[in-house]
Amino acid sequence: MTTHNTSEFSEPMINRAPQTYDPGPSPADYRDVPEALEFVAEYQPTPPPADLSFGDHKSSARKPIIVDLVGSRYAVIPPKMRSAVRMFQQLQTAAAGTEENPDAAFDQYDSWITKLFRERAPEVIARLDDEDDELDLVHINLLTQALMARAAGADPTGSPSA
Repeated sequence: MTTHNTSEFSEPMINRAPQTYDPGPSPADYRDVPEALEFVAEYQPTPPPADLSFGDHKSSARKPIIVDLVGSRYAVIPPKMRSAVRMFQQLQTAAAGTEENPDAAFDQYDSWITKLFRERAPEVIARLDDEDDELDLVHINLLTQALMARAAGADPTGSPSA
């Protein structure tokens, strides 16, 4: 009769695998059903570490920056680079086609100003329409360039003036 060495099979293979992340507590660790159900509803397992990571998701919220446009200060939330590039392209396209549709460029500027200034956008648009106010589209263009530079990682210093 042949006997097998059972000691080599005594520990399940799953326990021999190295743990790469903490799976957290198990619902079986809780004594009563309501407590276990609460655990299951709220528990988010720790994901395994990434091989590559870019940016800090905890601080990724874009914070408002204060800009001075011809004597008035505004809080502007910088757009994501994708939005800035898309709007820049749309402004160029609209400006190139002003002979066919002169309002297209103004519509694109108004859309961009609304995205940047949010609830204060009507005030900025009114200033642009006011002949006695020095604020002009060149200032919006300078602001857009500075925001794009900032989104690309450059930190423009000082305030551009025109």
